[in-house]
Formats: sequence, structure tokens, C-alpha cells
Amino acid sequence: MWYIVLGIVGAVLFLLFIALLANSMFENAFKKYDLIKASYGESSQNVLRQLLFALGLTHIRLGRLDSNYGDCYIPKKKMIVLSNSTIDNTSISAITIVSHEIGHAQQHKEKSALYVFDRIIVWLSYLLSKFILPLLIVGILFLFFQTVQYVGIILLWCCVGILGLSILVKLITIPLELDASKRAMLMLTKYNIFNEKEAKMARHLLDLAAFTYIADFLTYILGINYLRKRR
Repeated sequence: MWYIVLGIVGAVLFLLFIALLANSMFENAFKKYDLIKASYGESSQNVLRQLLFALGLTHIRLGRLDSNYGDCYIPKKKMIVLSNSTIDNTSISAITIVSHEIGHAQQHKEKSALYVFDRIIVWLSYLLSKFILPLLIVGILFLFFQTVQYVGIILLWCCVGILGLSILVKLITIPLELDASKRAMLMLTKYNIFNEKEAKMARHLLDLAAFTYIADFLTYILGINYLRKRR
């Protein structure tokens, strides 16, 4: 029995190590490329506006976040929010982050199957999560009464299903983010924002970001939600 426990502990520690490694590698690469100014010569804010115009996404608004982290695309507001460290920056990292968020805006506009599926799963998970606690309490209580034990079992399985749905939300994030990164690289090269050398740096950064998405999923399964992720 002890070797089973050791195996489980070992697996958890290994997954935690992978998650920490992924986050560390991404942060180091981000800081490195953040010191390198892109030859394009425009700030990420200007690049954002130019790419939105070129891609027919002029309905997307720009928001500013009073923080150095948290760049994101907000579907409900149709807004790309950039942090203080990104919005007026001309670095490889800042422009890469901006193009990635535009990739999400493209997904939204095109209503890609992956994006629509993600939105549906996120909505269902949010809605059903509100019922998980009462279902759990009632389910446990019903187990003490023989006449309704089967109902209690069904309710507890419903709780498991809701938890499984929340895991699916994290899982579907991985291909969604990969697709946004793929779109980012296409626009950066198509519109000559980056030269060949800079594009390789951007690809490296986005590849490491993909590693953090996987790590985020692993830590979520482990119940450790502390990884800071720049999207």
C-alpha cells in the first residue's frame, strides 16, 4: 500500500515541478524579449489599431488595465485590455501579446467552432456551479435514508459531472489559446510587423506560453490555482 501512496505523491510533485518550470521559462523569455525593441518602431497600442483595421476588426475597443499583468480579450465588451507594461511598449514581447489577443478577437468575430464550444462550456459550467453545494448537501443527507438513497447517489454523481465540466473548461482552453497564437504569427508575418529573426522570438514566446496553458490545466486538476499567466 505504501508504494501506491509514494507513487501518487511522486506524480503530484512531478506535475507541480512541470507547472513551475513552465511558468518560470515563460516569465524568463518574456522578460528577455521585453528588453528587445521591435524594428517596426511602433508601440503595441499602435500595432493593435493597425492590425484591427487591416483585419476588419474596427469594432474592437481598447481598454487599459492599471496593472503590469492581465492583458486579455473580453468577449462581452468586445474589448482588448492591455496592461501598463504592454500598452505603450515597442518590445517583441508586448507586440506578441497584442497579436495573440487579436487572435481571440478574430475567433469571436468568425464564431469558430472551437470558440463557440468554449463559450457554451464556460456558460454551462458557471451556471451549474451555483448548484453544486446544495446538490452535495442534499445528496449526502439522502444517503442516510434508505428510501431515497438512490436519489442521493444520483445527486452526488451530478456534482461529479459539474466538477468534470469545470475541468473541461480548462482543457478546451489549450487548443483555443494555441489557435490564437497561430493566428498571431500569421498576422505578424503577413503584415511585416516582425522580421524573420523577430518572428522566431515571437514563436518561441508563444510556444512557451502554450506550455503554461498545459501547466495551468495540470495545476487546476491538482487544486493549485496560482500560476500567473499572461495571455
